[in-house]
Amino acid sequence: MKNRHMVDLLFVITLFILFAVSSMAIVAIGADVYESSVESMEDNYTDRTAYQYLTEKLRQYDRDNRIEVASFGDSDALVLSESVYDTDYVTYIYLYDGYIRELVIKKGTDVPPSSGQTVIEAEAFNVKKTSDNLISISLRCPGRDEISFYIASRTVAGGES
Repeated sequence: MKNRHMVDLLFVITLFILFAVSSMAIVAIGADVYESSVESMEDNYTDRTAYQYLTEKLRQYDRDNRIEVASFGDSDALVLSESVYDTDYVTYIYLYDGYIRELVIKKGTDVPPSSGQTVIEAEAFNVKKTSDNLISISLRCPGRDEISFYIASRTVAGGES
């Protein structure tokens, strides 16, 4: 009878250990799946944020020839013009020191590229005017593939090609 109780106890302990090991394995697998999902969402968020930021900025300024393509510092730049209370302002969107930056200044003001507000981390940012109303933009965020897209404006884009 004592042997039977010992076998029952060993069976319960073995069953408990098997349950604990299985639970730990499921938690480890779930954590790995969660981590890869979070990484994927962060990568997609970075790409989508950069794309949406640029397209929204261009849509905001898409009238009266207010969009130009030029250089600012050592980078290609989108140059967006506007007039507020009879004062002309220029918004530069460009790459400097590993970030896409935005700089809003009074037209004619000379400031260094380091003055811009950082928007999103990026390794490359290229802007080209492909036709009078079509702008090609490509950018690459760290650890990501390059994304390229075209923006068609309703007005004619100015600036250098």
